[in-house]
Parts: sequence; structure tokens; C-alpha cells
Amino acid sequence: MDNITAAIALPTAAEAMASAPVYDIYSVQFPPWWCFNFFLMIWCFGRVVEHLLAKTSMLNIGTKYKVLPWDKQRNVVVYVLQTIITTLAFVLQILGGIDIVFQRKDTTTEVRYSFMIVMAQLVFVLYTWELIYRLKIGMPLLIHHIMTCLMTQLLAAALVDTFDVEYARLATMLSFYATTEQTSFVALFCYRLDLFSKETQHSWFTVAAIQSIVVKSSIAIFSLVYFCVVFFVRKEADDQPTNWKWFWKICFIPLVLALFAAQLYTSQILWQLRNKCSVEVRKSIVSSKKIDDDALNNGTDTNCREDSENDDISVRVELFTIDV
Repeated sequence: MDNITAAIALPTAAEAMASAPVYDIYSVQFPPWWCFNFFLMIWCFGRVVEHLLAKTSMLNIGTKYKVLPWDKQRNVVVYVLQTIITTLAFVLQILGGIDIVFQRKDTTTEVRYSFMIVMAQLVFVLYTWELIYRLKIGMPLLIHHIMTCLMTQLLAAALVDTFDVEYARLATMLSFYATTEQTSFVALFCYRLDLFSKETQHSWFTVAAIQSIVVKSSIAIFSLVYFCVVFFVRKEADDQPTNWKWFWKICFIPLVLALFAAQLYTSQILWQLRNKCSVEVRKSIVSSKKIDDDALNNGTDTNCREDSENDDISVRVELFTIDV
């Protein structure tokens, strides 16, 4: 009886702790649970946005959305989700990075650390969903998303292996690439659904292009300079027991430059779309003027030249309209 009792006896507290799961699946530091649920929520949110866009009568959005090709409809849904979710990620990024990024402390609270992890997971899952959801993806967008996901995962792995706050700091800084594109998505949303006037679209693309080049260039320059100072000048990572320091010394600069190149391409296309709107505005002004016969003949030539310029811009932005 004693043997049977011993066999079915409940484990002691120490034994229970020893046999407990290594990870708490409800913790934000356990990616499978959170990433799966984030993906499910984004997928459901996308379906809701599809329905709302088709039913919206304001600004005739529903009618314009329905006549778009299927791939362009999905692009519009992506604009909406990207704007909302990256804004949420941006807020989490600011709150989470107060200590280690903006005040350059080596410690932070558990809540702020969780904010940074959730932000990184949101961006990773959002980009993964977009790569699956889009029907057509151009090479620049593909490179941008893959590079972002790759660097997020590698920096997270380096942080877990080394407990070096510099990796969290770099990951948070580089995440601004993904969380500061709201103006671009708003401009593309208005352009794709032909909302408001061409003058308004022109203004949106102007702001988006300038904001993109300034912010993305600042992120690249600051992160590269900071990395070189920490890893090559101060050599603060030399005492790490792992090989992550060698990996990042070799790969960080090329990876950031590749990501920056993809961002520059995006800025260039935004500026080309801005020029296309400008051409259409000029055409509208010319066609509305009341001029004499001689001026009309000159105006015809002008219109022909503008039509040619417009067609040329359309060809150059065709790849991007598929991408975005």
C-alpha cells in the first residue's frame, strides 16, 4: 500500500517547479502564442475592412472600391491596416523605448520591455500577413519586408542570447522604418480610390515623399553611426561570450544599407506619383482656360506633350502601383 500511495502521491512544490514548462505561453516573450493570435486578428480585421470599404457611401468609396481589380482592392485594404496597425506599433515603440532609446539607460521596466516586444511582433506579423495577402508583390517591396522581418528576428535572438541592451536599442531604432509610413499609406489610399482633387493628392504625395526621405535617411545615418561607435570604436560587445558580435560586425551595415535602398526606392516612386498628379492638375488648368484659336493650337501641342509625360510617368510607376 505504501508503494502505491507513493506512486500516486502529488509532487512536492520543488518537483512541480522542476517539471513546469520552460515558457509561459501567455507571456509576450513567448512568440508562437502571441504571433499566431496577432495573425488571426489581422486576418479578421482585414475581412472587416473589405466589407466596410464595399459598403461605405461616404465620398463614393464603396462604388470606387468595387470597380477596382481584385489585386488593387487588396492593396487598398493593406493601406488601411498598415495605417492603423503601424500607428499602434509606433505608440508602443515610443512608450517602450523611453528608457533605453531616448534616455539611453541600460535598464527599463518590465512593462516597457513588453511594449517593445509587442511592437516588434506586430510589425513582423503585419508584414507576414501582407506578403500572403497581396496578389502581386514587386521586388523592392519584397526585399523591404523580408529584410525587416529578418533583422527583427536576428536582433531578438541576439538579445535573448546575450542580454545586451544594445540589440534592443538597435531593433527599436530600426523599427521606425516600419512605423513612420502613415502619410504614404494615406496618400496611396486617396490616389487608388481617386478621393479628393488632384491638387490634394499632389500635396499628400509631396508631404509623404519628403517625410519618407528625411525620416528614413535619418534612421539609417543615426543607426549606422551608433552601431559603429558601439561595436568598433568603444568595442562594448567584445566581451560577449557568443558569436553574435562577429555576425553583426559583418552583416549589420550591409543589411541596413539594403533596407535603406528599398526605402529610397519607395520615396522615389512617391515623388513620381506626385509628379503624375501635378501633370494632371496642369492638364486640367489648360483645358479649362478660354483662349483664342492660336492659343488653342499651342494648347493642343502642350496637351500632347503633357499626355506623353503622363504616359511616361505611368510606365515608371506601374511596378510600384502593383507593389503598394
